[in-house]
Amino acid sequence: MPLGSKFNVISFGTNFTKLFPSSQVYSEATLKKAVDVVSKFDADMGGTEILQPIMDAIGGKIDLDLPRHLYLLTDGEVSNTKEVA
Repeated sequence: MPLGSKFNVISFGTNFTKLFPSSQVYSEATLKKAVDVVSKFDADMGGTEILQPIMDAIGGKIDLDLPRHLYLLTDGEVSNTKEVA
């Protein structure tokens, strides 16, 4: 990730949680925190409900000075694919 980028991590299942309340500037400290948390992830949050986490991610405050990217990683099957798309 380029310096000056902002990022967040959203884990999801039946519900979802954010690593940070809002996207944080990429730094050694924020990257370390993200790696520490993500390394402990397990597929134990129930179903694969991704619509609400996606809506939350794209509905947040936009920084017009930065490009916006969303990377979605899942190990589950999405049952409402048409609604999500």
